[in-house]
Amino acid sequence: MNSQKTSQSPSKRLGGIVINSLGILAAFAIAFGGLFLVQSSLAREKERLLAGGGMAALPQTEAVEAVAAKDLAALRQLTGDELWQLIQIMEQKGETRPHEPVQGQLTMAEAVDCGRAWMEEFFLPRFGVSRLFAEECRISCYLWAPETAGAGTEEYPWLSCWTVSFANQELEAKLLLSAVSGQVLDAKVSYSAPVPWQDGEELTEILTEYASSFGLDGDYCMVYSAETDSGAKKLPWYCSVGDRGIYAALDAGSISMVSSSVVDPETGEAAYAEREYFDVRLYLCYKESE
Repeated sequence: MNSQKTSQSPSKRLGGIVINSLGILAAFAIAFGGLFLVQSSLAREKERLLAGGGMAALPQTEAVEAVAAKDLAALRQLTGDELWQLIQIMEQKGETRPHEPVQGQLTMAEAVDCGRAWMEEFFLPRFGVSRLFAEECRISCYLWAPETAGAGTEEYPWLSCWTVSFANQELEAKLLLSAVSGQVLDAKVSYSAPVPWQDGEELTEILTEYASSFGLDGDYCMVYSAETDSGAKKLPWYCSVGDRGIYAALDAGSISMVSSSVVDPETGEAAYAEREYFDVRLYLCYKESE
């Protein structure tokens, strides 16, 4: 009787070891399977964010993903009616509603591409400061529509805008782009570096080129907000876009600020440095005809 019990003990122990081993293997399989599912979910979420709304920060040293959905150079421009309707709603300055792109709207990568191209090819070269965009930039981007637009973005996709921002040590730029065409409706750019001030004729050319970039027929008449006692034209300046009361506007200014730096160890006096700050804004607005 005792010998029978003794002979069965090793088999029972072996069975227990097999069961435990199978349990451990099953636990590893479940763990690795869960990790795979999490990684797959993160990859899908990354793709959704790149194609949708929200915010993202991207260094300029990383290449923006290739745009295969559209040829940005062939994007259609807004019609006069679409641009007029969008400017009218934007000037009401109501609440905004973030959303993801719908059919016919730019993706996040395309909006960043449009904003970067406008800065590099149109804006900065005209002010002689192209170098400010050469270094690494922080980029943020989000898509929104005015609450006052009412109907869904699927029905009126041109009533949405991408806000794209670029920033580095010397430059900050905030651009408002049409979600359909990528045209820049408002651009606020600030440089914390010495910048050559443009004279009146050069500023007039920049404003006229910006106004004509929307491709609408019209006389492109210049309007000045006021004059100084000496007859100089005060900023902002306006240039008509089309014939429905839309104007392109330019405002600019520079200030010099003195800041203290290191203290001279021999004299104990602080050394001061002067730095120039230059701000420019190009934007569209609506003006009632007088």
